[in-house]
Amino acid sequence: MLSMGWSLALLAFSAQIITAQQRRDATRSAQHVRRRSGARVTRVPLVRNAWVVVTSMKRRSIERHDERVARSELPAALDLIAVGIGSGASLLQSMELAAKWAHPNLQVHLTPVLRRADLGATLGHSLMYPSQSPSEVCEAFGVLAMAVALGTPLQPTLLRLSAEARTREARAAAAHARTIPVRMIFPLVLCVLPAFVLLTVVPALVAGWHGM
Repeated sequence: MLSMGWSLALLAFSAQIITAQQRRDATRSAQHVRRRSGARVTRVPLVRNAWVVVTSMKRRSIERHDERVARSELPAALDLIAVGIGSGASLLQSMELAAKWAHPNLQVHLTPVLRRADLGATLGHSLMYPSQSPSEVCEAFGVLAMAVALGTPLQPTLLRLSAEARTREARAAAAHARTIPVRMIFPLVLCVLPAFVLLTVVPALVAGWHGM
């Protein structure tokens, strides 16, 4: 009887030890899962936010490039419209011709004006319709709309707008050229000067060191 009692006590003690070990293992497993889940939840927003920032920066860079190309192509389109009017075509026909041969980045700003005119709107209202065009394109459209409304001769107006657009482009190009030396400092300091030192100064120092 005494040996049976000791056996039962030993079994109960062993069961308690096993139960405590299982609880500890379950607690560690739950903590590990929570840590991994928390890290995953923390990483996902960071990656998503970084992707959103990079995508928005890339999209904005593409938009700036498209606007810059549209501004540079505007004088040629205005000259083409002026040539069409001087040949006896109407403003609408001349704009259709300019839209046909214009650069795609400028064509996207001319096409909505022609589409609204085809739907029945007057050309003056179509030109004054707000859009996402660059400020120079909107300004040219506004001046044309005002000339149409007041009956001003269109060809001199178009030639004046073209000359002003070319002047702005020349000033912008000159301002951009003045920033090139400043932007060249970074590659000059980090690339050209270290290469110069490695190819000229270091060999001379090594030769002098071995000659001593």
